[in-house]
Amino acid sequence: MMTTTERLPQPNLRTIGGTFYRFHKVRYFTRRSDQFYKNFIDTRAKFESPARFAPAHSQCGHFFARTEQIACAEALFYADLNDWSRLKTSTPLDVIHALREKGDDYLFLAVEFEIDRMVDFTDWRSVDEFMRFGTLQWKGQMREYAVEYLGWLLSEDRGGNKFTDILGVDARSFGYKGVIFPSVRVLLYDGEIPRNVAIRQGLEGIKHMSTAGNIMDLQWQAEQQLKQEWNAVVFSGSKLTRSISKLTWLDANGASETIDNPFHGATEETLEVARLTERTLRGIDPVMAAKEGLLSMTEAKDEFDDNAFFMRGN
Repeated sequence: MMTTTERLPQPNLRTIGGTFYRFHKVRYFTRRSDQFYKNFIDTRAKFESPARFAPAHSQCGHFFARTEQIACAEALFYADLNDWSRLKTSTPLDVIHALREKGDDYLFLAVEFEIDRMVDFTDWRSVDEFMRFGTLQWKGQMREYAVEYLGWLLSEDRGGNKFTDILGVDARSFGYKGVIFPSVRVLLYDGEIPRNVAIRQGLEGIKHMSTAGNIMDLQWQAEQQLKQEWNAVVFSGSKLTRSISKLTWLDANGASETIDNPFHGATEETLEVARLTERTLRGIDPVMAAKEGLLSMTEAKDEFDDNAFFMRGN
């Protein structure tokens, strides 16, 4: 129980809007506008899969990159194509072809949306707030440089680390819609380097920036570059869907189309009716409904929220 001396984290919150990018598996995408809600739906598989700031069996997380280049860097990393020079010349279509060589068919999506109450973890003060007043209850001395806080968010592990897991679970439990965080993948590629600051030096060098000789330059880098090269994770597929105005897809053949979202600005009840209508028309049983995310709001709470299980590491 919280005492009178305790308080919740008070992070920097942002409303993000504009065009955001992601590579999306073809088998989880529909071009039908009346089924647009299925493109970003919370399913059992997503709930059980680990993602950065959305650990397995705890919550869903829908990932987006701020720029095309960041989306390409993230996708190339997960395809085990860690050629630092490749990012400079790779287009989204090139990345789609590289992913296909690895055995998966993807689309490249440019999604326009606006969503509020996003925790800004590109701001070291937000990290400090969650460390001190969230689950961790950290009592350490305040760090001198912002890069020391942001460095803890950087992990080469797929799906993040225990630290990002805890921050993500806390952020959702405190009622926030998602998080913004620096792109570790783009830091590991040899992209354009502002002011010739050699932050792209490999993960271990980045994580130990506090001992680097150019610490003041790296401090500048944390305040500038890490705020420009960021990703976002939205915790609720329903909230995300209702915030999207339209998206444009690009496939492996170079074909492209823009789809308006008929559910933009809709109520949660409208999305629930759409899910349950499809479920009824197809005669789907409860097990398959959970697999596809075609659930009522009460069923979704039972399926996901009430079954959340996350072991917070020491």
